[in-house]
Amino acid sequence: VYDENNQHKYTIREDNAWVKFWDGLVGELPIIGWFTGYLLNPTYSLENSSGKTLFTLKKMPSLLGRRFQLDKLTESDEDETLIVLSYLMMVLLERMRG
Repeated sequence: VYDENNQHKYTIREDNAWVKFWDGLVGELPIIGWFTGYLLNPTYSLENSSGKTLFTLKKMPSLLGRRFQLDKLTESDEDETLIVLSYLMMVLLERMRG
């Protein structure tokens, strides 16, 4: 995540890359793939430049994968709008990808 001056401020990482791997693999199976939204739910963490985790985003179990939960782990209000909009863009891009 970059600020308005194009300076790197935050990094969004998937906590467990195996979830995405298994979701892609099992999601291709007929009928069984429809239920991966209940079983395989990724979690994304946002870290600042010093490596401290500030927010987490969890995909909640659902059939269509439309529910997410954003948790604020610190009380810092710095760049909160930038962070939430970055997560929103990431979720929209992930949903388009499948």
